[in-house]
Amino acid sequence: MRSLMEHRGIRCDKFISEVIAGKVDVKDRKIGAVLESLKAGDTLIVSEVRRISRSLTAVLTTI
Repeated sequence: MRSLMEHRGIRCDKFISEVIAGKVDVKDRKIGAVLESLKAGDTLIVSEVRRISRSLTAVLTTI
């Protein structure tokens, strides 16, 4: 992910990696804190949408 961003000239202020086993609520994960800290104009890039949640309903609720 980092090399792709560098190749495309995308600046990254913070890179967070998280490994989750099983079903853990978004608010109880690192991504929950990141989502809470986002301000207007911020951009969040995830490697895959399913990294946010495994169910479409949860993804749509989160974003």
